[in-house]
Amino acid sequence: GGKEGCIGAMVKEQLERMQHQDNAISCSICQETIDTRSLAPHLSNETWLALEEARIDSKVKLRVEKLSHEFDKRLDAKVQEFMKEYGSLSGMVKVQAKQLAKQAQDDIMNLKCPHPHCRAPYAEFDGCMAIQCGSCKNYF
Repeated sequence: GGKEGCIGAMVKEQLERMQHQDNAISCSICQETIDTRSLAPHLSNETWLALEEARIDSKVKLRVEKLSHEFDKRLDAKVQEFMKEYGSLSGMVKVQAKQLAKQAQDDIMNLKCPHPHCRAPYAEFDGCMAIQCGSCKNYF
């Protein structure tokens, strides 16, 4: 029904699962990957925008996961290097080191207001790169 018909329904059904499908839409019959550009003429503007947003979200999530994994590997290597050089550490120091590393990772991976007195995290923004912090109301 409507402008989109079964193609639109197929795309809408797969939007939530895109991050688990290598950021792709698959034919519901043969499971072959469909070039998303070929879908554009068959989708409403609303569905096309939802598809593009899902593709971008999926790419961002995959990149964050990859960066997080790489960070964890580098951190483990540094901890092993430290242990080899300085010997064993008490359990408390290990826990504190991991907590500090996690905090550093969170600081690096999360977007935050750059003003030192605020540092409130934000997930997204609309418009240009001139952003107003929702917490302190400063612009950056």
